[in-house]
Amino acid sequence: MTVIPSSLPLARRRLWQGIAAVLSVGTLVMLLVYLVLALQYRTLPFVGFTMTYTGTVNAGVPTTFTPWRGLDAGLVRTDVIDSINGQPMRDMPTDWRSTPYHVLDLLSTMRVNDVVTVNFERNTRLATPNPEHCTPPVGDLAQCSVTYRLARFINEDFLAYLMLPYLSGVILAVLGWVVMYLRGDRLEGVLCGALILGSAIFSAGLFDAGFTFRLVPIWLMVAALTSGVAISIGMLVPLPVRAIMRYPALLGLPLIVALVAGIVLVGYYFAQRTPGITTPRPLPQA
Repeated sequence: MTVIPSSLPLARRRLWQGIAAVLSVGTLVMLLVYLVLALQYRTLPFVGFTMTYTGTVNAGVPTTFTPWRGLDAGLVRTDVIDSINGQPMRDMPTDWRSTPYHVLDLLSTMRVNDVVTVNFERNTRLATPNPEHCTPPVGDLAQCSVTYRLARFINEDFLAYLMLPYLSGVILAVLGWVVMYLRGDRLEGVLCGALILGSAIFSAGLFDAGFTFRLVPIWLMVAALTSGVAISIGMLVPLPVRAIMRYPALLGLPLIVALVAGIVLVGYYFAQRTPGITTPRPLPQA
């Protein structure tokens, strides 16, 4: 009759080991995919500016004295991309979220030193329109255009924007895998390893979140769940709070809240959004 009691801890250990294995393999897959996306981006000519997921030029700047040609031509933060070489960069007038994908698709057909003409909107409340590039504003909006040649994303910028956060993620992932290997048969070890692996994905995915935009929903969900794991660890270590001693199921409450928060974030990301500084208007015709 002693077989059943002794098998329960073994079953639990196997459960935690299985969870640890899934998290470890999932992290490895994410790191590999992020690396492939970054290397693919590296083969494209650089558009000369960075943008948000709504196609708005953001605060990204070069890390050396080599200028980015888009910014050097006159693009500034808060400019909203409309079209490049006459091709609309949105599926619909209000679907700014599709802009980064259209930009990447267009770049895949072009080469370094190809000439591009970027049409964009500038909100005069946020940036002064240059008469050389912009028409007289209507209300708060000016229609602008700049022309320049594409360049390569230089090694120093690639190192700063990709390799440093990616290598940080790899180091964190290795630490997480070690924790999962050594302590992956118990709750505390799995939570600690999950926190480290989640941080690894967050760090390694920064480049995708700012340049390629392919796995941002997963990245947002991982970030939310990682915060929930951190709270659960705080409730358990160094000593469990009294409520956890009485009601162990409460340990999962932060994860549930984090899951809900992650779903909200992903839903917000997928919603039809505007940059918040412009108004819908007909797309330019190719």
